[in-house]
Amino acid sequence: MEMLAVIGIVCLLAVLVLGITGHAQRAAREARAKAELELIRSALQEHMLKDGTYPETTTWTNSAITNWLPSGFTFQDPWGNPYRYACGIAESYTLYSTGQNVTNSNDDIVSGR
Repeated sequence: MEMLAVIGIVCLLAVLVLGITGHAQRAAREARAKAELELIRSALQEHMLKDGTYPETTTWTNSAITNWLPSGFTFQDPWGNPYRYACGIAESYTLYSTGQNVTNSNDDIVSGR
């Protein structure tokens, strides 16, 4: 009987640790995506200051903003998907990661002007 109680407690602790670890990983990925979006946003601002407009579109490879980003920057979010960029009207844009589920939903991480 005592052995079952010990096994139960160990299982409960394992579930708690796994839950906390999963939450910490998700929070770390979101923080990384926000930081990388901020880097891209800063590069877009530099492009705007230099050329007077934001890029209409970007494929990220050979992008006009790569001069202002760290060497080796991949333009992929922590889930391995490309960051999305859309130039709007009146010198505005939307820059975002689709998050873990790769669809436009509540878990998207958005930056824009």
